Amino acid sequence: MYDNQNEVDEIEKQIQQIFPNLRISSFGLDENIVINVGITLPVKGNGKVIKRLEELGWKKLCRQKKRTDNNQYIRCQYAGYVMYQCMQLDI
Repeated sequence: MYDNQNEVDEIEKQIQQIFPNLRISSFGLDENIVINVGITLPVKGNGKVIKRLEELGWKKLCRQKKRTDNNQYIRCQYAGYVMYQCMQLDI
């Protein structure tokens, strides 16, 4: 339990109203106080969700490619990847 756990819980509720399956995936800490939280969500089909999060103060950090299958090498490209957007909210 963090010293500002209530604030973290409110943020969790807020993001679940926007995207029900979304969960906080990372925490930045200073002693026992959360100073930022992070989330990662698929880019494809979630443009409106990402835009809404930006309106609420979330910042885009980076994009990540994550493997979704056995990573077969076909025609000089890797098949089976999904692009994810990493975002952060400073508290």
